[in-house]
Amino acid sequence: MAMFGKRSGLQMDQTGRMPCIKKFFGVRHYSDTRLNSCVVSDTTIAERLEQTTKVEFEKLNYSVLKKLQKKGEISRTAIIDGSQTCGDYGSYLGFKTKYGGIFLVDYESSGGLGKELQSSKEVIKRVSKNLEKKKIDLLLLDMLYLNSGIFGLVKAGYVKNILVKYTPKLDENNYPKLYRNVLKRFETYLLLKGKNQLTKTERIKFENCGYNYEKGYDKERLVEYEIFSIARLDTDNRFKIAKIFETNVNGKQNLFYVFTTDFEMSGNKMRENGHNRWIIENNGFKMLNNLVWSKHQWYRNPMISAKLILIFQLSFSLLWLFRKKYEKFFTNLFPGAKITTKMISEILLSEINNEIFFDSA
Repeated sequence: MAMFGKRSGLQMDQTGRMPCIKKFFGVRHYSDTRLNSCVVSDTTIAERLEQTTKVEFEKLNYSVLKKLQKKGEISRTAIIDGSQTCGDYGSYLGFKTKYGGIFLVDYESSGGLGKELQSSKEVIKRVSKNLEKKKIDLLLLDMLYLNSGIFGLVKAGYVKNILVKYTPKLDENNYPKLYRNVLKRFETYLLLKGKNQLTKTERIKFENCGYNYEKGYDKERLVEYEIFSIARLDTDNRFKIAKIFETNVNGKQNLFYVFTTDFEMSGNKMRENGHNRWIIENNGFKMLNNLVWSKHQWYRNPMISAKLILIFQLSFSLLWLFRKKYEKFFTNLFPGAKITTKMISEILLSEINNEIFFDSA
């Protein structure tokens, strides 16, 4: 029963004895008269999962996604990131919801940390196949994916645009350690802006780079921001780059860069999407692990683990979306209580366990 996120033998035993659990998985080894005294085992669950294919679960996840996108609950902004679930490291795909969180949809094993490039490509191609003509409008990624292979997916038509966020390490002078030539050239362009006099060559180079400066205040994050963006760097026209400074009320400064293939995107929108890349980590992986203890080693059989991961993604995402959609209702129902996904999960399980299987897992 470990896959239900139960940490103790007593919790596993109590959950395994619930009629809805046994009814859902079908305990065929016992007659009805003895049904109340038996417990669903890991073996029983493994047997049920072996009777299905990973493709069947993928189709189910995508069918739900399409319906919710049609209703406007989920956007066409997708996020891919690497994480470990059920003992396996892989690439995980989610879509941004209208409530600011993530709807986890798909997964592909990568075989280890830092090897997500190929598995991410497989996921993106599968998205394109399952969503048909409804492509991803914007794919958010981290710096690992800043390479021609991933950006080639835009040219191939799998996604409309890609955006990558990069937070650099700083040296002793608080200057970013730039390890890519494109960033060094970008900083060189910005330095031209600060010169009192420019040569003719420098002036032509700068005037044709698509430079823009934006400044403002973010009321949600309580930070002042400055954005320096350039759309063209000499002959490198693959993406637009923005350098973003954010300063909070205590004077602490945050610096990061954003790259996007959408040349029409404003600097402030690039900043917002850079922050959105973290949704899959903060509102996805961490919450999922908290609910179902997902980093535990579930099964040695990788195919069973893969199916469990897809089940976890869909059940967790639907539960989270349900909670956010009816947040006001639950707040009125439980005044003063902190409404969490885990709390809603336990309420649903305790109230309707005799009719429907709906555990936090």
